[in-house]
Amino acid sequence: SSGINAEYGNLNHAYKISLPFTFPFYGSPLTTIHPTTNGFVFVGSLTHDQLSATQYVAPLMAQYDLSLSDDSNIFYYIESDTRAIIQWDNVYLHRKDKQGHDQPFTFQVQLYNNGDIIFNYKKVPVPVEEINDYNHYVKVGISEAFYEVETRHGVTVTYIHEYNTVEVDFEYVKADIGIVLTPKTMCSDAHSCSACATLETEFDCGWCPKIKTCSDGTYRYKQNWTDAQCDEPNNSLFTVDECNNYIEPCTAGNYMGDDGKCYQCRGNTYSGDGAEFCIKCPYGKTSPAGSKSIDDCEYDDEDEHYSGARQTHGTGFALASLVFIRSLIP
Repeated sequence: SSGINAEYGNLNHAYKISLPFTFPFYGSPLTTIHPTTNGFVFVGSLTHDQLSATQYVAPLMAQYDLSLSDDSNIFYYIESDTRAIIQWDNVYLHRKDKQGHDQPFTFQVQLYNNGDIIFNYKKVPVPVEEINDYNHYVKVGISEAFYEVETRHGVTVTYIHEYNTVEVDFEYVKADIGIVLTPKTMCSDAHSCSACATLETEFDCGWCPKIKTCSDGTYRYKQNWTDAQCDEPNNSLFTVDECNNYIEPCTAGNYMGDDGKCYQCRGNTYSGDGAEFCIKCPYGKTSPAGSKSIDDCEYDDEDEHYSGARQTHGTGFALASLVFIRSLIP
């Protein structure tokens, strides 16, 4: 194992750490985390000025001030590519008062590559419920949220919706105590339709073929689920029979054969996503094999096309026919 001083700021600071392994949090694979000076690890993928509101792992969230003692520090350790340890060492609360809050706290969180989370406490000088939350949240537990992106009046806004929180009772947070949080089996643990349909979990999981994801529709990347219309009738699969009978739609530039297989469209034709047949290009236009839209259909030589039109319609109508033909060109 190795120990590294995170070199934090003294107050309200976050530090980015890249993990050498994947940490599954509510089923979402994380390789980057943000430990903070305030006793929690931010695990969201979108940083903002309210990190303590949601998407956190908090062994003891409160406002600490590392400038109050030279002994105060935050360390993180990586061990065997399976575990990350973040430790708040001899940290003091930002607001001192008459209740003994001028004594240091020492605690840590351990994050494992199987999703397990462990809170360990060495020094907890006062009951957690007595910590003043006037300037900062006081929390112990974990929280997750999903993002929703909307565009209004030309402005793109991202909303963060908290959908689950696990709160640890403050009475359990004491010196020489450890708290273990073990993840439940999540829909995202399944990576195929059949695995999703047979997954033993308390969640109502469905497989959305369009984005190849198993979910109950509420997870960090809900926006993907919504954009793909996975909640719409018949757009998700829930049973093994549905999985076995499902035929993957062909992608653009291909068509569905009678045998249920996808074949590439021939030259001078095109098709969009999910097509059962290819469409011929407009008269006089050609396209390469595998073309995906009518935009791929082009004239080989526009000058020859126009001169041919003039010859066809005769000398007296050359100019008029040329204008008429131009108006037909998309």
